[in-house]
Amino acid sequence: MIVAIGTCLVLGYGGAPALGGELSAGVLIVFLMYLGKMYKPMRDLSKMADTVSKAMVGHERIQEVLDIESLVRDMPGARRAPAFQRQIEFDTVSFSYGGDKQILKDVSFKVEAGQVAGNRRSVRVGEDDIGA
Repeated sequence: MIVAIGTCLVLGYGGAPALGGELSAGVLIVFLMYLGKMYKPMRDLSKMADTVSKAMVGHERIQEVLDIESLVRDMPGARRAPAFQRQIEFDTVSFSYGGDKQILKDVSFKVEAGQVAGNRRSVRVGEDDIGA
């Protein structure tokens, strides 16, 4: 909006002298180009301010999540679990919540002591991976 108003003002004030021969058309065009070059940094600054404000809102949301205390607590007098020394093996494990739809079906994998395992969910149906 400001760019359009500024351009109209320059054309309004510079157009009459250019038509009257007091100002060449080239000078008017160069002045309009300089005006355009002046507006670009102003637009960039306004976009930067918007980006910074969105980043600050994102930071606040992340901080809120990090500040939440876990509801999981050890019971009073609980002993520490001993260090894991063997392996965990799932051999054709299936699971459902009581309905016909199985959540796990014939899942088999082995995790050795000291190994880290993770579950990767795919956006495609039936393409979950458990990796170690």
